[in-house]
Amino acid sequence: FVPLLLGNPSPSSWLGDVLQKEGIYFLIKKFEGGGCESENVSGILSHPTLYELQGSFSLRAIIQWMDMLLAALDCYNTFIEQGMIKPNEILAANTGSSFLKSLEFFLGKIALYNISGAEQCFNSASKGDMLLSPQEREEYNYSKCTIIVRIMVFGSMILETQQQHFWKLLEKELLN
Repeated sequence: FVPLLLGNPSPSSWLGDVLQKEGIYFLIKKFEGGGCESENVSGILSHPTLYELQGSFSLRAIIQWMDMLLAALDCYNTFIEQGMIKPNEILAANTGSSFLKSLEFFLGKIALYNISGAEQCFNSASKGDMLLSPQEREEYNYSKCTIIVRIMVFGSMILETQQQHFWKLLEKELLN
């Protein structure tokens, strides 16, 4: 659909025009903020980790948070791989992105542990109160494994597209 817009020979040209007009935070809000148009963002932009979620332990809340992380991961992977955005421009520390913070949290607190790792992020009154069925545990593990695979795809894509500057940032922030 983008090449059909007047004055834009390619999707990256169209996106460049949009970012020039709206600023880079426009794309960050779309990818990380649950697609929100207003200032009331959701997703990993407002909750970069499970610690920011209010309330007691809830498998549904954890799965929703992981879905939002996966959505942002897929968006960044697609747009960077297609050459439409440069990772060091959009994911730099001064852009307002929560993506790397969320990835760091996921890798450090969720990926290496069973459901108890996520449970530890909620207030102590709720810990251990909830027994999960085998199906619920499977849903949690499936979401967790999907994100792990997509992180590996993201890392491979960064290496394949020769984004050395961004790879150094990933090494410093996530792979230490």
